[in-house]
Amino acid sequence: MRFFDVRGIVLGLVIVAAILGVLGAKSLYNQWWPSYKFRSALAGVSACAGEKDGVACVRPEIKKLLELTGGADLMDILSARSGPMWCHYVGHVVGQQMYTRYHDVEAAISQCNRACDSACIHGIIGGAFAEELGIDYEKLNLAHMSVDELRKVGKRLCTNIGTCHGVGHALFQVYQKFEPAFAVCREVSGSMLNQCYNGVTMEYADILSSRSMTSPPDIEYPDKDSLRSLCDFPSLPEMRACFRYFPRMVYATLRRQDVSEAQSLEIVKNVCESYGEAMARTACFSGMGSSGSYLVLTNTPAAVKSCQGLGSRQAEASCIIGKLAVATEDRTKPLALYCAAMSDVPMRTICYQGLFFFLNRIGTSMERMREICGSDDGVCQQGLRNLGIDPMEQIRSFSRTS
Repeated sequence: MRFFDVRGIVLGLVIVAAILGVLGAKSLYNQWWPSYKFRSALAGVSACAGEKDGVACVRPEIKKLLELTGGADLMDILSARSGPMWCHYVGHVVGQQMYTRYHDVEAAISQCNRACDSACIHGIIGGAFAEELGIDYEKLNLAHMSVDELRKVGKRLCTNIGTCHGVGHALFQVYQKFEPAFAVCREVSGSMLNQCYNGVTMEYADILSSRSMTSPPDIEYPDKDSLRSLCDFPSLPEMRACFRYFPRMVYATLRRQDVSEAQSLEIVKNVCESYGEAMARTACFSGMGSSGSYLVLTNTPAAVKSCQGLGSRQAEASCIIGKLAVATEDRTKPLALYCAAMSDVPMRTICYQGLFFFLNRIGTSMERMREICGSDDGVCQQGLRNLGIDPMEQIRSFSRTS
């Protein structure tokens, strides 16, 4: 009898151990598998950066990641792990997926943040634009939409800086040319006109770089001889918007001929120097600054150095303003450090003026801007007093010689 009691006890213990083992294994699986799946998808995002159509490659990986975390958290992770440009492209896809989930702009944006130059917001607007027109975003083809439909949708969505920039992206997808896209921007964007223009020209640069918000349409690259006239527009805002992404357009075009990025930048510099009129010349050199703006976030000394040695104080000042033109609230601190790092007082002064000009334009409070100056020796304060002056207008009087 005692034998059977012992055997029963042992059997019971074995059963309990088995149950606990199964439960433990299940718990371990539940903890391990999502973590593995998340790391695997993040690795996939990184691998897609080297693909020809990186955005199409990354879509399934983003879908997996959003099953495991929220949009804002994912943008923070991507911002920490990815280079700024790649993060911006991927952020578009995050925004598209967020809009697909909510089908409501405000609800989707509430689940995003401003990481990677508001990329998630831009993707949301692109998704909303497509849905308004009854189009599957991943198969976006807006070319046959009427102008009246585009105006209606654009006015509805072009309500602030981030969303109007997204409208500009979508308009270039419609027309695949600057002029008609700019024309609709003028009709729908109101005070956000520059943001719409920037969206138009950025989308063209994205397409040439195979980093479009959608699968790139069949679009011809400019030939080398036409690059000089690519941004020749009669309107200064249109010209500035084009030159803002001009270096990237040139590099994307010339890399197909095995021209290096450094060689492409030298070609851009030569194009800038070829303009006799100050309006075009300063706009062109500001584009050289804009193209390297991400250095402000990652390497202040390199950011300062990248605008030096351009041949004239006017060119260097224009380059500085170009960097500041991409300022957003999440870059306030590094931009202030960027200006403070300049030993040349006139350049430091124009830098602070540009910083406050652009921060004021996006609605930064005066109190916050005063905090940036703190106990500055007066150069920052001088820039703050001049925040209402467009720095690009001011630097045209700078010398064209060193």
